[in-house]
Amino acid sequence: MLRPGDPPLGPAGRAALAYVLEVEGRPVQVYAANVEAVLGRFVDRAVVATGKLVDLSGEGLGEELWLAFIRDATAEE
Repeated sequence: MLRPGDPPLGPAGRAALAYVLEVEGRPVQVYAANVEAVLGRFVDRAVVATGKLVDLSGEGLGEELWLAFIRDATAEE
């Protein structure tokens, strides 16, 4: 399920992290360019997403899904 998130604020904020995807019961921030236009229509919907899970814990952040593809889980392929 894709949900609105709380992107980091401030001069080093990352507005591209405006959404969170629940993956196996845990939240993962989703990174996407043009975030509102790309992800806004999927809020509160089950989705199928493909991307790269990137661990930025060493930089003081956390895990992010760098999105390559997303679609509604109920849509026909």
